[in-house]
Amino acid sequence: MIAIPTLAFVGCWLALYLRSRSGRESFLIAFTLCSLWLFASTELLSLANMLGRMGLLAAWMLASVAAWAWVCLGRRREEGARTLSSWKRPFADLTPIERFCLLSVAGILAITALVALVSPPNTWDAMQYNMPRVVMWLQHGNVRLYPTDDYQQLTMAPWADYAMTLVMALHGSDRFVNTVEWFCFLGSIVGASLIVRELGGGRLAQILAALLCATIPHAILAASSAKPDEAVAFWIVLSLFFLFRFRSSPSAATALLAASAIGLAILTKGTAYLLLPALLAAVFLMWPWSVERKFLRYLPAVALVVLALNAPVFYRNISLSGSPLGFASPDGEADVQGVRRFANAEHDPRDVAANVLRNLALHLETPVARINSFTERSSRDVISAIGANPDDQAMIEGANSGGRIMFTVPGASRSEVMAGNFIHLILFLSALPLLWWLAPRVRRDALFLVAGIAVTFVIFCAGLRWQPWNARFHLPLFIAACAIIAVVAASRLSKPGIAILVSILVLGAMPYALANDIRPIINTSAFRHPHSAAAANIFTLDRHHLYLFDQRLYLADPYLSAAQATVSSGCRNVAVDASLLHYDYPLLAFLRTGIGGPKTAYADIQNRSARFALPGPAPCAVICLGCNMVYQKQLEYGTRLSRMLTFDRIVVFLDPSLPFSPTASPFAKPLDASAAASSDPCAWLPGPLVRDALSGAATKTYSDGECVYQSPAGRLSVKELPSAGIPYYQIAMEGVGSLQLRQPGLSATVVFDNGTPFLEYAEKAGELFELNLYCRARSVTSYELLRFAHALDASPRDPALPGHQIPLRFGRRGAAGRKSVGRLPG
Repeated sequence: MIAIPTLAFVGCWLALYLRSRSGRESFLIAFTLCSLWLFASTELLSLANMLGRMGLLAAWMLASVAAWAWVCLGRRREEGARTLSSWKRPFADLTPIERFCLLSVAGILAITALVALVSPPNTWDAMQYNMPRVVMWLQHGNVRLYPTDDYQQLTMAPWADYAMTLVMALHGSDRFVNTVEWFCFLGSIVGASLIVRELGGGRLAQILAALLCATIPHAILAASSAKPDEAVAFWIVLSLFFLFRFRSSPSAATALLAASAIGLAILTKGTAYLLLPALLAAVFLMWPWSVERKFLRYLPAVALVVLALNAPVFYRNISLSGSPLGFASPDGEADVQGVRRFANAEHDPRDVAANVLRNLALHLETPVARINSFTERSSRDVISAIGANPDDQAMIEGANSGGRIMFTVPGASRSEVMAGNFIHLILFLSALPLLWWLAPRVRRDALFLVAGIAVTFVIFCAGLRWQPWNARFHLPLFIAACAIIAVVAASRLSKPGIAILVSILVLGAMPYALANDIRPIINTSAFRHPHSAAAANIFTLDRHHLYLFDQRLYLADPYLSAAQATVSSGCRNVAVDASLLHYDYPLLAFLRTGIGGPKTAYADIQNRSARFALPGPAPCAVICLGCNMVYQKQLEYGTRLSRMLTFDRIVVFLDPSLPFSPTASPFAKPLDASAAASSDPCAWLPGPLVRDALSGAATKTYSDGECVYQSPAGRLSVKELPSAGIPYYQIAMEGVGSLQLRQPGLSATVVFDNGTPFLEYAEKAGELFELNLYCRARSVTSYELLRFAHALDASPRDPALPGHQIPLRFGRRGAAGRKSVGRLPG
């Protein structure tokens, strides 16, 4: 079934090619037409609740029949049409360097295709909202809104997810979802070469542009991802090409193709709103007035196409948030302080200039720590010199976990969310002075494009807050810059110079192609820790672990066991509570949600999306992620679903009437016992603090490394976690909302559920603790939980010495005395 859309695309491509269009141009037009059909079929099937395997199969069989009928009819009617063997002609007289460039591009494409096919989707963000929305759409049979903890599942631009929905529905698994981005990577390479052709570059320049695009580090890493960064770059590049093409072919068809590419770019990712205008304006200003006037006549139709492509998403966003663009923050109305807003809070020229420097610094990362440190110091000095604050939180977006982010220059990374493009930035800056030696027409067009790239970068920096992972948003600009570099290199460099350039590009690309941090063919960690699971690669690690290879390996076995236990119970109506541990797609994949598994919904949703819930039977199972010690969840779910299975920090609440015996199940026991405590956990907290929290004396019980204090007023539990297997910084980013405390020797994170503090993780003296406080008559405050983190003392002690003489105020002791902290954020 997965071949049916491919058959439609190939038929469309062939029909265009036989009508005397170039193979590359035919490829891009066919891609655009099939993408328009993808949008239309997805939205129409959604209206009829038929978005599933059979509905999509019927839609794409219809597209295949139409495409191949177009091939056959075209060959009969047109005399002198291109023959199928004519594709060989452009390759007949390639020079050795051109052949090597094309072989290198083919090699990089082959490696990234292999990674995309072998590895499951596993990028962090994709696990939280791209892939969950795909399986929920398939389960519901439509793309309407549904209750969820994560608004990003509902409001983010969906074109790439529509494509992943198609391939997942037809194949019955997520085996091919990464190929969506790979095809966009291929399309970007083709588009970059055609832009050079429109600029007046010859064959060598076009081939160099293809190689430059294929060797961009972030492009390589994202080519096997389930994130839409590659896709939005492709549509922006395609928008540029079709506008370039309009100059030589100012027809209504070309204008509508440009409109389609622009609309699909916006439909793919919201960053297109900032990245498109200046680039499109630069191309428009290259045209003679006669062409501009003709395009302005088509402008209403262009605007109508762009609006039509995005109208369904605008409507759904308005119904949820009141705005066609969705919420101003990924946390929606919960971000009352505005620390996680997308847009900058200041627009003073100094602040914008500071953000330009911050974003440029992301691409100056190197493997040498001293160089990175020098770059960071220099950037900070310049930012301060112009009167801005390098760590201005009005210009820097807060972390997913709610903590503050400071400006830094990260080290060289092979992660798709962190990798910079150092070589390509240097090449682009080096090419600028050489533009003056180009032919006048080429120079003029190239200068317009350079101006468009520069203005777009400034607009982006003025509009969006800086983050350490902003480099990925700059990918469309680097692909456009490849056209400039290629034109200059082909005209100004000698053959040895081009050979050196090509060698640097290919050698520089190999680490990113072979040693992707989360989808590695060669894992460099194996040289340091050969026996660690984190040192495995996509061929040696099983698929259920690969889902969680992005800093979440410790969750793989608990997730799989919880899913298997739930499925084996026979329950077909499952709820997932992901508020305390928000990393849900691997669990949905193990449940086979949307592709034959039990019907799954999110539990305990109390935000704006709750009103989109459909009536149905109560769930017979609730999988509560990160809820092992959370007594409040036991009260919420355990009354009706009284059978409980625990897998590490995951609890499965089952209906006792299900024909399932937990004692006979191989999944009924926790996978890993907690690490042995270094001392009695019931002595870790000072008695006065416990009595104060529980309004009097409490009984203590100890079991499996957990101490529980119980009184008529409430319950308090504390437990040590195996810190070697669960790094604190990962746990600190698990929940939907959290409050961070950082002090020397102490890190604490309070995790919220619907605005209420439920759970605390604390790292102290190299040990990792989990703490839960429940009070029957009052609400627990974040301050109380953080006081417990401050008072924790799990180190061995002499029983003869008085224990726990610890102040209950926040503070920090040093040689000069004690410094109190007067106020906590939030």
